[in-house]
Amino acid sequence: MALGRPYCGIPSDASSSVAQGNFDVIDEPIVAGTNLLEYLQLVTRAENGSMFWGKNNQFTYKANNGGSVTTTTFTEDGSDIPYNAISVSYGSDYLYNRIQLENLNLDTGTKDVASSITSYGAVVYSDTGMLTYSPASMTALAGLLAGRYSVPEYRFESVTVELTGLTAAQQTEVLGLELTDFVQVSFTPNHTGSTITKWCQVIGIDHQIGVDRHQVMFRFSAADYSWFTLNHTVLGRLDFNLLG
Repeated sequence: MALGRPYCGIPSDASSSVAQGNFDVIDEPIVAGTNLLEYLQLVTRAENGSMFWGKNNQFTYKANNGGSVTTTTFTEDGSDIPYNAISVSYGSDYLYNRIQLENLNLDTGTKDVASSITSYGAVVYSDTGMLTYSPASMTALAGLLAGRYSVPEYRFESVTVELTGLTAAQQTEVLGLELTDFVQVSFTPNHTGSTITKWCQVIGIDHQIGVDRHQVMFRFSAADYSWFTLNHTVLGRLDFNLLG
């Protein structure tokens, strides 16, 4: 393992939590002088996983379907955790319907979504030099990315929460959230009509602290198109995730 090599380990005052991934990676020799961060980013790309330093000073790696399901719901009416601002988008910023992947062995994984190409034209996402081991895994990963990005997405991009004024329990709940956690977000467009509630995965946490304020902004990716995971509270629902 890269982290176990001399002079490449994590700091002595930190710990690590490295989950087992879903795919094998190519047994590529790690030569002297290899940039550790760049190599670990290659491992992360091999299955579209998540790598980060956690809030508890822990080096963390989670597989594509990793992340804890929480009971947190961000709401505009204050029925759970109230937010001060929300960013919502619907569009083709993340639209890709022709996926072309290649690993270091020159194995390829491709996926075209014909219905999306007919509607929006061909938009290519390509990646090369990947560590994903087998052609079957490359194809599976291409299918995952195609399912996730082949249609315009109604997306809750972020919410901003002001800790001042929250109860002690609510503050503890907000500060306890970690990257890759699954939360729910509720929003009523123009404060009329039906409320939209979606599961989202936390991909960014930013703190803005002043003399009389402490705002936390959570950035999200939608959980709708993650891999179907049996018995998972969020990813294990039929007609909700990608099955193939």
